[in-house]
Formats: sequence, C-alpha cells, structure tokens
Amino acid sequence: MLAALAGAFWIIGQIGQYVAYKRIGVSTTMPISTGFQLIGTALIGVFIFGEWSTSIEKIAGVSGLLLLILGVWLTSITDTRGAS
Repeated sequence: MLAALAGAFWIIGQIGQYVAYKRIGVSTTMPISTGFQLIGTALIGVFIFGEWSTSIEKIAGVSGLLLLILGVWLTSITDTRGAS
C-alpha cells in the first residue's frame, strides 16, 4: 500500500510538471521543479533523519536553502523589456 501511495504521488507530480511545461515553458519550469526537489530532500533529511544536528550545520543549511530559493527565483524570471 505504501508503494502504491508513493507511486500515486509520483504520478500526480509528473502530470503537474508536464502541465507546467505547456503553460509556462521548460526554461521556467525546470529551475522551479529542480529547486523544490532539492529543498524537499534537504528538509526530509533534517526532519526525518536528524541531519544538521549542530547550530553551525543548521545555520549553514538554512543559509544554503535561502540561497537556493533565491537562485530558483532569479533563474525563473523572464525578461519582458523586449516584448512589445
């Protein structure tokens, strides 16, 4: 049952990604999708597996996640100046 549930969530995510490709394009979808995967993996490591046990690790980890979010945001920005 757990494997079927995991597969169902994977299918939902995959369909959502394909819909996003059509609506906003691959160059915008991929940074967002990849960024969410990296953020999710890091948070699962912290909350489920107990990584980042020291204060230094937590500060570095949160800083890294914030930089990752900034990078995803900057990568997904589209230039509208030339479009008229």
